[in-house]
Amino acid sequence: MKKLLLLLCLPMIFSNCSNENEELKSLNLTLNNEVEKLSLELDECINGPDKILGKIRIAKEENNYNEVKSLFNDIRIKHRESLEFIDAKKIFDEVVSIENKELERIKKEKELEEKRLRKAESLKYPNMLGRWELKESNYLKILNSTVRIYKKGGNYYRSMLLEKDGSESILKLKKRSDKRYDVIGKSDYLKINSNSDLEFWDKEGYLLTCKNLLN
Repeated sequence: MKKLLLLLCLPMIFSNCSNENEELKSLNLTLNNEVEKLSLELDECINGPDKILGKIRIAKEENNYNEVKSLFNDIRIKHRESLEFIDAKKIFDEVVSIENKELERIKKEKELEEKRLRKAESLKYPNMLGRWELKESNYLKILNSTVRIYKKGGNYYRSMLLEKDGSESILKLKKRSDKRYDVIGKSDYLKINSNSDLEFWDKEGYLLTCKNLLN
């Protein structure tokens, strides 16, 4: 008899379990929808077009132009059709204009400084035939320098301005040809090769090469 009653009750038990599972699924779906809705509302509160525009204005006042550009990219992606985007675009364009003017100012200052340095160089090294850079990474790096050959008072000279301490070595030269200059009183000589680089030689042979800086 007990077994019979159990068999009769089983369908009811399974039916109730099935109903409860459906109810749980429906409840989970409802909760998920509510969470998604709340997330969207929260994002709108934090990252709505008016909020992003406000942040852009603050960043502009603080001259934080990278932040302005980053926030403008956000509003462009999320709220391109909003009225706030129009105002954000005006601020972005203003920032870009300011940055371009600053770059132009820096460029002009650099050009003026280079012009001043060239003038000073021409006064110190008149009739300069060339300027080269010696850049070694081995034990010869102590010789790293800017090398010049120039003509002053009818004589030729080689200047070697050392990078390590700013000291300068000047040697008098004798011109053998447009490509070769001998160091007076020594067996050393200088050769300008086919690449316009300057080579150092002595009686034993080749020593090192300085890269041309004028071309």
